Amino acid sequence: MKTILAELDRMATKGQLGKGKFFEPVVKTLLETAPEFQSQYKNVWLWDDYPDRGGADLGIDLVAEDKQGERIAIRAKCYAPDGKLTWHDLSTFYGDAMGRAEIKQLMLVTTTDNVSRNARKQLTGAQKPCAIGTRSDLLKLGIPPRTRLKDLGRAPPAKRFKPRRHQKTAIRKTLAHLQGHKRGQVLMACGVGKTLVGLWIKEEMNVNHSVRAVLLTRVPACRDHEPPSQYLWCDGPRAA
Repeated sequence: MKTILAELDRMATKGQLGKGKFFEPVVKTLLETAPEFQSQYKNVWLWDDYPDRGGADLGIDLVAEDKQGERIAIRAKCYAPDGKLTWHDLSTFYGDAMGRAEIKQLMLVTTTDNVSRNARKQLTGAQKPCAIGTRSDLLKLGIPPRTRLKDLGRAPPAKRFKPRRHQKTAIRKTLAHLQGHKRGQVLMACGVGKTLVGLWIKEEMNVNHSVRAVLLTRVPACRDHEPPSQYLWCDGPRAA
C-alpha cells in the first residue's frame, strides 16, 4: 500500500480535481481484493451504481453488502497525510446513512490519520456500528508495498491457508461449545495458529449460523504480537 498511498498523496497535495471520485474506485477494489476483506463482501457498489440509492449524493460514496446481507454505507476521503478530517466533512454522510433503513453499518476510509476528536466521537457513538479505517490501517492491509494504482486488483491473490488437524479440532470444539454458551475462551500455545483459528471460527459462525462474533487474540506473554489487521477497524466501547 505504500506506493498507492504515495500516488494518492501527490494527487491530494496538488489539489487535483476529482481526486475524491478517483479514490472511491480504489476503496471498492480494496474491499474486493485485499486479503482482509475479499471473503467478507458479496457486493460493493459505487454510489452511482447502487440499486437502491433513490436520491441525490449526500455523502455516501459506496455501499457494501456482506455475506449476511447487511449493507454498509461508506465514506471515502482522500486527504494529504497532514490533512484534517472534521465532523463538518462527515455530517451529511452520517445523516443520510442513519436515515436509510437498509443501511445497518457505517464505514469511513481515509488517507489521513488526522480525524478530529469530535468526528470520532460522533461516529463511534452512533446507533449503527461504524468502522474507521485511517492511513495507518490502510498501510497494514495485505497489498504488496510496490503495487501501483494501475496494478491494484491485478496483484496475485494471497495464499489461503487451510486448517490443520489440531486447528480443525479447536474449531469443532469451539463451535460445539458456543451452541449452548454465549461466550468462551480458546487456549492454545504460541505459534499454533490462534489467529487463523479465530478467523475460521468467525467465518463458520457467520456463514452457518448468521451470528456475529467478536474474536480477540490475546497473548500477554508475547508483547511483540500485534492483533491481526482485520480486527483493527473497530473503534469505541462497542468493540469491548
